[in-house]
Order: sequence, then structure tokens, then C-alpha cells
Amino acid sequence: MKYIVALFVLVCVPFVAADNARIEDRLRAVSPDIPIANITPAPVPGFYEVELVGGETLYATPDGKYFMLGQLFEVQENNFVNLTEQKRNGVRKALLADIDEADTIVFPAKGDEKAVIHVFTDVDCGYCRKLHSEIDAINGLGISVHYLGYPRAGIGSGSHQKLQDAWCAKDPAVALTTLKQGDSVSTKDCESSAVAEQYALGQQMGVTGTPAILTSEGRLIPGYLPAKRLARELGL
Repeated sequence: MKYIVALFVLVCVPFVAADNARIEDRLRAVSPDIPIANITPAPVPGFYEVELVGGETLYATPDGKYFMLGQLFEVQENNFVNLTEQKRNGVRKALLADIDEADTIVFPAKGDEKAVIHVFTDVDCGYCRKLHSEIDAINGLGISVHYLGYPRAGIGSGSHQKLQDAWCAKDPAVALTTLKQGDSVSTKDCESSAVAEQYALGQQMGVTGTPAILTSEGRLIPGYLPAKRLARELGL
């Protein structure tokens, strides 16, 4: 039996590699700059998953002639399971594991820590400010918040500079709170690239707006949620 399995792998791998190359060549012939991150066999026989930088997934035929953009669901007993989002969760979880927590601005849980979330934030975002206005309530529910910088206006914008000021401050948590209240903070020269790197990471994870909340399992919760509803989303 082991020899049959080994033979199958030896035969199958070249076909997969050839299909991958064919799909990529076909897509790039039409759109040379298409940001392909990975191509793998899809759960549905006869299709491949084409993962794009930014989180979107295409489902393509082996010849690359046909593709679909969307989400793939599986019917499991009395439930629908979003296989596309499940895979994205795994990718985001792996990316979260590579974050240097020293580069995040942390508001720790009060008492026993029951959950940890990472939040991509912008100081000039109204709903980011609204979420932060409930930070004491969120921490009081046992949730630690690790902020990541995501200037919606892009790198080099005024929002980017404000976030950079917070990350470079002597007390980043106090500075971030001050900025989110609409006040300014004293600035100093700082060569930290944390905000720019986190902005790029957010784009890689499929973040398109702020606040963007990520659970420890890599699930993306877009937008503002009140403290108690956020706790329910986290299963607390």
C-alpha cells in the first residue's frame, strides 16, 4: 500500500505544478500585475484556489480558462461552513503569530485574561475612537487589546504621522488615547517602521477599513462593536 501511495504522490505532484504554472500564466497574460500569493488544489475536485495578496480567493479550472471570485461553502449536516473564510482564518492566525508584540500598543485585561484581540486602528477614524472610548469596559470583561497601526489615508499621510507619534512616545498607550480624543502629543524623531509594517500586514490580511478586529484564531471582525457584544462574539 505504501508503494501505491508513493507512486500516486510522484505522479500527482508534477500535474499540480503544471496546472499551477498554467493557471498563473493564463491570468498574468491578461493581468500582468495580478497579486498571486499561492495556488493550491481546492476542496472541490477539478478546481484550484488562487490566493491573492489582500485576502481574496479565485477558484480556477486547471487550464486557467475559467475562474470564479467568491466564497466556497460546504454543507455539513444542518450547517453551512464557509471554507474560504476558514482558510483565511488560518493564514491570518499564522501572520498574527509572527507579530512582534513589543511593536503593538497594549491595553491589558483587568483581572483574569479571557481573550486577546488585535485591532488595526487609525486615530482619525470615528468608530476607532468610539471603540477606544470603551477600552476600560473591554478590559474589564477580561479582554486584552493589542493595537496595530493602520492609517487609512496611507503611508506618509497625516494619520500615519499621528500614529507614528504614538508609537514613538514614551508612553504609547497614553499618547494613543490622547490622539483619539482629538488632542495632540509632543513629537520626537523616531525611525520606527512598526506602523508602516503593520499597515502592510493589514493589507495582506484583507483589512479594508478600521477598526478591524482579529481574534486569536485569525477571525476578522470588521468595524465597531460595543464592549458586551464584542465579548459575546469572543464566546465570553
